[in-house]
Amino acid sequence: ADYHAARSDVMNPESFDNCLEGGDVEKGKQIFFTHLAGQCVRCHKYERKGPGSVIGPNLWKIGENGPEYLLEALVAPQKTIAKGYGTLTITRKDGTTVSGVLVSENKKGVTVNDSTTGKDVSIPAKDIKNKGDAISVMPPMGAILKRGELRDLVAYLETLRER
Repeated sequence: ADYHAARSDVMNPESFDNCLEGGDVEKGKQIFFTHLAGQCVRCHKYERKGPGSVIGPNLWKIGENGPEYLLEALVAPQKTIAKGYGTLTITRKDGTTVSGVLVSENKKGVTVNDSTTGKDVSIPAKDIKNKGDAISVMPPMGAILKRGELRDLVAYLETLRER
């Protein structure tokens, strides 16, 4: 019971430490491309300039980061969001809001690609009342995939390296 309790947090990479080694690369590739709930290719590219989607970051050399990074990105996608992929909401002092993907941020203000118009909106720092934290649109895969599937997917993602 203690063993299972320690492994029950679907958003804690430490709960999945048994998914860091082994795994079947071919099965992981199938999960990446065809798994009904997973299908990473629906949101990610996997080659430098090849097929896939641009909803999420391009994974063409993600394997260079190592299995711990890969597992964390799969299980706890909220922990580290790739620049340009987190959605956030900014409330201006006049009460209006802008939601979208963070484009840039500095002490002068924030630029967001507005999700309703598709256009970049720059908001001066003096006009910002509240800026929420960026949110990843990627679901926590520990809640979707079985442990063996996660292990296989990590094994496949490790093969995505600059060639």
